Amino acid sequence: MTHGQLAALLSGLCLLSSAALAGTSSPAAPPLASAPPAAALSSPAFKPSALPALPALPGTQPLQPLPRAPHVTAPAQRPDESATAQPTPSPKPPSTAAQPAPSTAAITPAPSNKAVLVQAQKVAAKSTAWLAIIIDDLGGNLARDRQVLALAPEIALAILPDTPHASVLAQQARAQQRTVLLHLPMAPASGPYAWHPALDSQQRLTRLEQALKQVPGARGVNNHMGSQMTSQRAAMDELMQTLASKDLFFVDSRTTAATQAAASAQHAQLASLSRDIFLDDNNELNAIRHEWRSALHLAQQQGSALVIGHPYPNTLRVLREELPTLKQQGVQLLALEPLIALRGNRAMPAHGKNGRYTPKAPAAKTHKPAAAGL
Repeated sequence: MTHGQLAALLSGLCLLSSAALAGTSSPAAPPLASAPPAAALSSPAFKPSALPALPALPGTQPLQPLPRAPHVTAPAQRPDESATAQPTPSPKPPSTAAQPAPSTAAITPAPSNKAVLVQAQKVAAKSTAWLAIIIDDLGGNLARDRQVLALAPEIALAILPDTPHASVLAQQARAQQRTVLLHLPMAPASGPYAWHPALDSQQRLTRLEQALKQVPGARGVNNHMGSQMTSQRAAMDELMQTLASKDLFFVDSRTTAATQAAASAQHAQLASLSRDIFLDDNNELNAIRHEWRSALHLAQQQGSALVIGHPYPNTLRVLREELPTLKQQGVQLLALEPLIALRGNRAMPAHGKNGRYTPKAPAAKTHKPAAAGL
C-alpha cells in the first residue's frame, strides 16, 4: 500500500470517527491507541479549523467554534523550563531515512462505506506508535541550534523572541519545511516579550504581536516557563482567542499542573497539544536516556507521545543516537500538525478525563531549571 493510499484510508477513518462522535451525547473518547494515525495527513498549509470539535459533556451545551476559526485542541503538562546549553562541537549526525514529504492536499473524506472503514482500521492496527518532538529555547546560539536543524525534519523548533538569532533560525527552519513555534516567555520568565499577570490586556497582546514578528513563519505558540501565567484563566482565554484569529495553534508546555491553558484552548476549540514527557528536566545523560525510554513506552501504550527537550549537549547526543532506531522499536516520528489531527482535541489520560482537560489546584512543587536560562 502506498503512502498516498494510506493517507486516504486514514483520512476516511478519522473523519468517520469524528462524525460518529459528534452525533452522540457520550463524552468518552476512544482509546488513542486505536485512533487512526494521521501522519500522512500533514500539510504545510495545515489549518487548525480543519479539525472537528469535541461532543458536549452530559448536561452541557456543545462547544461552539469561534466565529473566524472553529479550532480544536489536545494539551498536557510540564514543569518550568530553563533555556540554554553551551555550544559544543557537533558530531556528524548518523544518516537517517528522511520521512516522506507531507501531502499539501487538504484533508478530504474518503468514501464512507463499511469496506473502507474496516480496511483503514486494519491498517491503523498495524501502524507504529507516534512520537513528536519539540526543542525549546532556541535562537541564542546559532552554531548550537544548527545541530537541531541537522536532526530529523519532523522535529519542531520553539524559538525565543528575545534572542539574537531568532529571525535567522526561523527562516532556516522554514526553508527545511519544519514546524516553527514562537516560544512565548511567561512569568516567572522576564524580558520585553514576557507575559506577566500585572500587565493589562493591551500590553500582553502588544507583546505577543511584537514577539511574532521576531519569529517569522511561526505556525504556533508554546509557553516558555509560565507557571505564574498559565494558571490565569482570563488571560489564557484571551490568548487562545487571539491565536484562533491568526490561525495559529498552541502547545501547552505544562509548566504547572494548575495550567488553565489547555482547558482554555479546548473551550475555544483552538487546535492544540500538550506535552507528555519532559526529556531533560535533569540534563544528565542517563536521566535523559531514561526519559527517552519512558516516552517510547508511553507512545506505545497510548498511541502517541509529545516530548519537549532543550538543546543541551546530552539531549542532542541522545537524539542523534536514538532517532535512527525508532522504527526498530515500533515508533515513528511525527510532526506536530498531524499529531493534532491524530489526537482530535482530546486530553491524554494524565491530563483529564474522557478527553476533557481538568486543571488541578496549584501544586507546591515547582520545576528547578537544570541550567541558567537565556
